[in-house]
Amino acid sequence: VMIEQVMRRMPDLELAGQLERLRSNFVAGIKHMPMRFTPLAVYAQRAFNL
Repeated sequence: VMIEQVMRRMPDLELAGQLERLRSNFVAGIKHMPMRFTPLAVYAQRAFNL
């Protein structure tokens, strides 16, 4: 459900660079994951102007 809501609010969400993995003996995951998207207000304004 969370992913669906994120994609609904940011439909053009895309990776904007290299992700950096967290190197730890205790936690496996992602430390940095740069993303790029157009704010929803811009989409709403475009739709209104059509």
